[in-house]
Amino acid sequence: MMEYSAAVCRRFGRFPEQVVLYVGEAPLRMRGVLSGPNFSFDCRIVDIRELDEERLLDSARLEANIIAVLARVRDQRATIRRTLSQIAAGDPDERARAMSGFLILAGLRRMAAEVIEQEASQMPLLDDIIDHPVLGREFKRGLAQGQELGREQGRHDGELAMLLRQIGKRFGSAPASLQDRLEKMSVPEIEAVSLRLLDARSIDELLD
Repeated sequence: MMEYSAAVCRRFGRFPEQVVLYVGEAPLRMRGVLSGPNFSFDCRIVDIRELDEERLLDSARLEANIIAVLARVRDQRATIRRTLSQIAAGDPDERARAMSGFLILAGLRRMAAEVIEQEASQMPLLDDIIDHPVLGREFKRGLAQGQELGREQGRHDGELAMLLRQIGKRFGSAPASLQDRLEKMSVPEIEAVSLRLLDARSIDELLD
């Protein structure tokens, strides 16, 4: 974000107002400040779960309705029902694409697939998508893809949490910079660091 901000300033002569929207499942740990000798950069980071789903669901834009599942959800079934009703009322040419996007985001939040299918089947316009020989297959594929993404995210978060506990037990609390690097790693990479932890004599050796 710092490099992007500098590039904008060079081109347009002023710094942009930047906001990073965090949509991950794990708690937000990224820092919005980078500082050094005679230097400081600050960028606002917002966890999407700080946003109220009602404002997104009430929006006239279907894209906003769909990402409401990532925000602060009070009643999962009610949110699913309202989002699906917005999709059903939308442009017929956009319904399949909107459903696919919704399913992926719902999977990231590990929303129950059976609840989504139950609610979709009660809406005639979306029921047509489910029964369609081509779109129905895409619907079920999107449902499976969303659930798989949710499972993979859950596995990632679990492996990361376990590794951080192990690091804390052996070396003390992991610095924020290390947590940031581990957060960006894949599950196999996190597992490799866990193995190195067995022989590492310091935190610095973990990422060598």
